[in-house]
Amino acid sequence: MGFSSELCSPQGHGAVQQMQEAELRLLEGMRKWMAQRVKSDREYAGLLHHMSLQDSGGQSRSSGLDSPISQSWAEITSQTEGLSRVLRQHAEDLN
Repeated sequence: MGFSSELCSPQGHGAVQQMQEAELRLLEGMRKWMAQRVKSDREYAGLLHHMSLQDSGGQSRSSGLDSPISQSWAEITSQTEGLSRVLRQHAEDLN
């Protein structure tokens, strides 16, 4: 075991200890970053959902629901709602 015999010195032990401390700091930073990412994704998903709910009332009042513009708008709002569901699910998966 050449690796372990090289680390039997005080310098080797100190080097391993410094590396482990650096990795712990990195992991703590990653934990904080992921928690913020989950929070941000949840908020964004909620805003997208709210936008699609606001539009659903306006869509039912509009005339000419078969027009290309109306169909395009319905697709955009449908895709927005789908995106909000995906983001919400990914946030839950990350949590």
